[in-house]
Amino acid sequence: MGLGVFHRLIVSPLILLPPLVYAGGFHPHRYDFLPWGVRLILILVALDFSNFVGHWLGHKVSFLWRFHSVHHLDNHLDATTGFRVHAVEKIFFLPGKFAIVFALGAGTADLAMIETIGLCHAIFHHANIRLPERFEDWLSVFLTTPSSHRVHHHAELPYTDSNYGFIFSFWDRAFGTLRVNRMSRPIFGVNQRSQGAISENFSELFCEPFIHSISGTTTGENNAYSES
Repeated sequence: MGLGVFHRLIVSPLILLPPLVYAGGFHPHRYDFLPWGVRLILILVALDFSNFVGHWLGHKVSFLWRFHSVHHLDNHLDATTGFRVHAVEKIFFLPGKFAIVFALGAGTADLAMIETIGLCHAIFHHANIRLPERFEDWLSVFLTTPSSHRVHHHAELPYTDSNYGFIFSFWDRAFGTLRVNRMSRPIFGVNQRSQGAISENFSELFCEPFIHSISGTTTGENNAYSES
C-alpha cells in the first residue's frame, strides 16, 4: 500500500499529471462536436491501448521488467495488488501518454475521470474473488476480469506472458496474447520466489529494481501449477 500511496499521492500529482494536463490544453476543443461521454470513451480506449503496449514492453524489455516485476512479486493476489506499482515504471511511459493526450485534447475533467475508472478497475481485476462463470465469460469479452488477470500473475511462462489487458480485453484478442484458463490453485510470484518470503517493506521493494535483476518466470522443478 505504501507503493500505491507514494505513486498516487506524490508522483502522480507532482510529476505525471501536470504534463498531461498541459498537453490537453493545446487542443481543448478539438472534439467538442462529440458528446462528452463519446469523447471520454475515445480517450479511455486510446490510453488503455497505451497501457497495453506499455505492459507488454514491461515484460519484454529487461530494464523495464526490473521495475514492473515489483508488481508481480506479490505472492497473494488481492485488491491491494492493484496499488502495488513502482512509480519509476510509470514515468517511463509518460511520453506515450503525453502524445495521446496532446492528439485527443483530453481535458482535466477527462483525465480525472479516466484515472478514477482505471484505479477502480485495477482494484477489481486484481481482487481475490470469483464471479459466476457465465457472467464472467460474458464480461471478459470486453473487460479484463479477475479470472483472466489471475492467469497473468501466475509465476510461470507462458502464463505470465499473456493477458496484458488493463481495462479492455480485446487488445489481447487482437494481438494473440489472450489465454483462457480457470486456475483452481495458481502459484503467484516470479523467478522461484513464489514460495519463499518476499519482503513487504516499502523501502526494500522500492529499491529492488536498482539492486536485483529478476528473470520473468520460475523454471525446472518449480513448475507447480494447477488447471481446471
